[in-house]
Amino acid sequence: MPIKSSVPAIRFDIEIEKESGTESILSIEGWLYTVYNEPLVASLIEYREQTGDYNRGSLGAMGSSYDNAIIKMEKENISLIAFLEKEAIDFIEESRYKDRYNDVHLKLRVKFTTLNSNTRLLMPIFRKLSDVGASGAVGAEQMMIYNLDTREGQNDNAWLLSGAGNPYFINVKELTLEFNHDISSSDWIKKYSEMWKIGQYFLIDLPLPLMESKYLKNKPLGERLIETIKSFSKMEENFKRGEWTEVIKESRPIYELLRDKDSILSIFTDSGYTEEMASSLYESIRNLFDYASKYIHKLERTPDKAIMPQIKAEKEDAYLIYASSATLINLLNRKISKISEK
Repeated sequence: MPIKSSVPAIRFDIEIEKESGTESILSIEGWLYTVYNEPLVASLIEYREQTGDYNRGSLGAMGSSYDNAIIKMEKENISLIAFLEKEAIDFIEESRYKDRYNDVHLKLRVKFTTLNSNTRLLMPIFRKLSDVGASGAVGAEQMMIYNLDTREGQNDNAWLLSGAGNPYFINVKELTLEFNHDISSSDWIKKYSEMWKIGQYFLIDLPLPLMESKYLKNKPLGERLIETIKSFSKMEENFKRGEWTEVIKESRPIYELLRDKDSILSIFTDSGYTEEMASSLYESIRNLFDYASKYIHKLERTPDKAIMPQIKAEKEDAYLIYASSATLINLLNRKISKISEK
């Protein structure tokens, strides 16, 4: 979920399993990626809504009657937060177009550093601690004492501790886990983009059917229109890859389609447009795709055939032609379908 702060941030809630009594989390750090690319998007830090002391668990020795009560597998809920720079948001925004539904797919790589008790109880001894070492069996400086009752005068109840066959009583371990986190396109637009003031979106469903009617197959314009459907599929593929210039270059069949001015005007007038309306609409569309053709032609149309400078399209340029292509194909398809049904 998005976090309200001066810098855009996302909160992630994860759940891990650990053994109570013998394992305690010392620190947590992580990194955020998209599932499509390895480049780092942001770092992750642990997030807590409340301040104050927080008990992360206790470490004890195993081998006493308390084991069944305190040693068991338990789940711990952890919240992580990632602060996103503008470049990170742009990267996520572009990566979501690789998904069929424009959803966001993120990957969390989290490293846990834990303290693990390696301590075992050897045997109970029922004597005063002052007597330990006096027996001559072992020096007091060579053993650890685990005392369950620290009340004054109650120090007879004590145990010798072992590191389970070695002198190490506590181990420091590191464990790295990965978690997937998905954000639906609608949530990204309505929640995240709105809170972070990325910008507003509008969604339009434009059906682009395969044009298989006899009317289209038997007409030169219909054949060209079918080619525009194929080119639009290529535009979509390039759009998902972020190849903005290629998106516009794949619109060439649409530009070629508009060369058949008489047929286009006929479709508009047969649909009920006045000649003035039809001509005005055609010219505006033709001018738009004439602009797009500047990304396609290698040579300027001048007497000296001067070479044009390389023009690299930006995301917003690709959006304009991509959306215009979808709208134009949808418009012509619907008009032709209605005319053919008359």
